[in-house]
Parts: sequence; structure tokens; C-alpha cells
Amino acid sequence: MVQNFKIGLNEDQLGFNAPSPIVKLMINTIGHRNAELALTSGRLFTTSQALQVGLVDEIAKDRTEAFEKADGFLRRFEMIPPLARNFTKQSMRRALLQDVTINREKYTEGFVSMISLHEVQQSIAAYLDNLKNKKRNAH
Repeated sequence: MVQNFKIGLNEDQLGFNAPSPIVKLMINTIGHRNAELALTSGRLFTTSQALQVGLVDEIAKDRTEAFEKADGFLRRFEMIPPLARNFTKQSMRRALLQDVTINREKYTEGFVSMISLHEVQQSIAAYLDNLKNKKRNAH
């Protein structure tokens, strides 16, 4: 992650929650308690906070360094047989993948229904207006 950015899921701040598979990914990534606190408050992590909780693996000073670090990360796997790596990753993620496959329609319908609520649409519109105003004021 590049310095001076934020990362996270701020859906709760906008009046709706992240879809269940995304919640499960967050739990798998940063642990149950950290995910619960982050998701229920719509927390966006600073670069150093994201590193501390395990949401990101490394910090880069700029975009160029981020690409270099990403390339270095991928190169670590060059000597690992791809088939073995893929099987390992699939076995670790099997339960989540099966859940998403089986419940895709239910998750999609639930999310669309939730974000279509009038109060959620108002909240999203207010948030987007706020972002537009911040951008205008920055120039």
C-alpha cells in the first residue's frame, strides 16, 4: 500500500453493510474482532494501521515502489509449482468459494434490495456530494 492513503470498507457509514462474502474475507484477513470493529464503524485504515492489523503486507513510498514490491512478491512464487500453489489456495478458500457459489443469487438480491432503499440512496447521494465538494475545495 502506498503511503498517505486509506483502505477499508466504509459501507456502514453510508447506511448499509458489506455483503456477507466480503465480511468473511475481512474476517479471514484481519481476524474476527478487528473485522467486527472495522466493519461496524465503517473504519478506513491509514497506511500504518492497515499494516499493523494485517490488511496490507507492505508499505511503499510511492506508486513506483509499490509496483516493485508487488513484482518482488510475485517473484517469490516463481519456483513454486503453480499446480501445488493453486491447490493449496483453493483448499484454504474452499468453504468461502462454495458459499459464494451456492448463495450468489441470494447475496446479490439481498445487496441490491438493501442499497435500493430510499434512506440508503439518500445517504449515498449525500456522501457523493460531500466528495464532490471536497474535490472542488481542494482546487
